[in-house]
Amino acid sequence: DILVNNAGRGAYGQLVHADPSELDTVVRTNLLGAIYVTRVFLPDMIARRNGHLVFVSSVLGELPAPHHAVYGSTKFAVTALAESLRHELSTTNIDVTTVEPGLVRSEFATISGTPEVRFEQLPFKTSEHTAELIVDAIRRKCKIQITDSLSAFAIGVRRHFPGLFSLLFGTVFRKTVGRDS
Repeated sequence: DILVNNAGRGAYGQLVHADPSELDTVVRTNLLGAIYVTRVFLPDMIARRNGHLVFVSSVLGELPAPHHAVYGSTKFAVTALAESLRHELSTTNIDVTTVEPGLVRSEFATISGTPEVRFEQLPFKTSEHTAELIVDAIRRKCKIQITDSLSAFAIGVRRHFPGLFSLLFGTVFRKTVGRDS
């Protein structure tokens, strides 16, 4: 059996101006949804000593960006949840894959309020291509799959050179957010 935790809700905008009930919905959907659904299906997988858990996170969980504080925080937590379960389940023959898509042109992007200009500024994938990458990651039993090379590079810079990341990407983020207006 394969469980794909792909629930997601976005909240684009500054935290200080966010509606608390919307923030609550984002946290409940993105993080608690993955926890509760996994909790329902995991006992049967453990009993059979077989299964595959997939957690669709986001590169924003590893690349904190302005106007994505709550969404990025929930995806950071989803990535941590998947990694923790990977350790917990290491002796059970249950695979755990984390998929971290970058920008995806989809209904989600529209509903979450992602500015259309982002699709001109950054590389993006279609939802169909992203789905193909998820299926491929499942087939290959990847531990983690970052769906675009630019994001993978940026995540590597952030992990190994946090000061350089802050300097370079802080400038990029300021320019990008400035053009969103």
